[in-house]
Amino acid sequence: MRRTPNLTELGIFSVMWSEHCSYNLPAKWLKTLPTTGPRVICGPGENAGIVDIGDGEAVVFKIESH
Repeated sequence: MRRTPNLTELGIFSVMWSEHCSYNLPAKWLKTLPTTGPRVICGPGENAGIVDIGDGEAVVFKIESH
């Protein structure tokens, strides 16, 4: 750019960097989660899952994979 980035440009760069610098890390952890079982309502697919925690309640979780 041959100039110092302004505050907006730095903000955009930092957001894009944080999203993409660890792209493969969540995929590693997603593969360790169970996809079936008595409490698994919806196994993790690309980046989310639902687990029965009892008493008619469930937890929905999401991991950014990109």
